[in-house]
Amino acid sequence: MTRPCANNIWLTFALLILGLCGCDKSTQPLPLLAAEQIPTELQKAFGKALAARALLSINGLLQTAQAQGDQKAAEVLKFQQRNR
Repeated sequence: MTRPCANNIWLTFALLILGLCGCDKSTQPLPLLAAEQIPTELQKAFGKALAARALLSINGLLQTAQAQGDQKAAEVLKFQQRNR
């Protein structure tokens, strides 16, 4: 048996086992959310991502201000670097 043929047999066997183990009829889909719950759940899911994006924007603005000679922006950036 050649090497590629053996690999194909093992791959087929692994996919068969995964398919048999993964198909469980007792697993049910998650229940639907009520319309009132959608904004709350979205805020939970994306709240941290929006905060991270805002911090990246603020840091970009601080770096731009520092490049234009703003000493306060430079101090804030140095403070951030020291306290990470």
